[in-house]
Amino acid sequence: MRPPFIGPYAIESELGRGGMGVVYAGHHRELGRKAAIKILLEDKVTPDARERFQRECEALARLDHPGVVRIYDSGFEGGLPFLALEFVEGPNLAEVLARGGPWEPSAAIELGIELCEAVAHAHALGILHRDLKPANVLIDPSGRSRVTDFGLAKDLDARSMTVTGALLGTPSYMPPEQAGGDRSRLGPASDVYGLGATLYDVLTGRPPFEGPFATVVTHIFTKQPRLPSSLRPGLDPSLELVLLRCLEKNPPDRYASAEELAAALRLCLAGAGPVARS
Repeated sequence: MRPPFIGPYAIESELGRGGMGVVYAGHHRELGRKAAIKILLEDKVTPDARERFQRECEALARLDHPGVVRIYDSGFEGGLPFLALEFVEGPNLAEVLARGGPWEPSAAIELGIELCEAVAHAHALGILHRDLKPANVLIDPSGRSRVTDFGLAKDLDARSMTVTGALLGTPSYMPPEQAGGDRSRLGPASDVYGLGATLYDVLTGRPPFEGPFATVVTHIFTKQPRLPSSLRPGLDPSLELVLLRCLEKNPPDRYASAEELAAALRLCLAGAGPVARS
């Protein structure tokens, strides 16, 4: 049953529901500002879930970039934590791909540059996203991409992070070091993998690895993704090299930062893409 109010927000409709919580559309009763209100489900309010939710609040509060969904408010309603976010009219990238299929390379590259700029801003503030994928990218009415859902964000300066025994993230877009729980190797290159996997999907219509959960996790460690050009004939070889470098198994073999990946994508857009490394 939809609640009439969450904190100072009047609830209008349900936007989506997942395993951990529900997202509603609503407006602030005094300010009139529309917002997306995310609240945890009652049976999911474990100490670990609360910590992850709080991590998302803290991460978003530190970010101020046109490519990142902003936080408006946070609090508790009936003992359940909620988060009020900037309301972005428009679908997520996964929905766009499901309806329209792969993008033209130039549009995909421009999207990739936008995402890199947003992620680079987070990295500059010491924040890893750790769950970059099409479903966590919103497309606003102007066509601008907006990164959202920092629920798995990790502070780069933190010495430790919560360990639940569960695999956190989305395997089809997840780097090996995250799938293997190797916290010591998580860094900006881990998000570079997620950016590369997202662009691979945008250009080919599928993620680098797909299938049953256990199969995908195994393939992350043991197989190379199919060449993008085998799924998208005629793809610029330079752009293919960029994607494959993002998806290297070993973090040092990827682009070291989102800024470095953006620079490579700009070269591709200019028709002077990077050459293969020796």
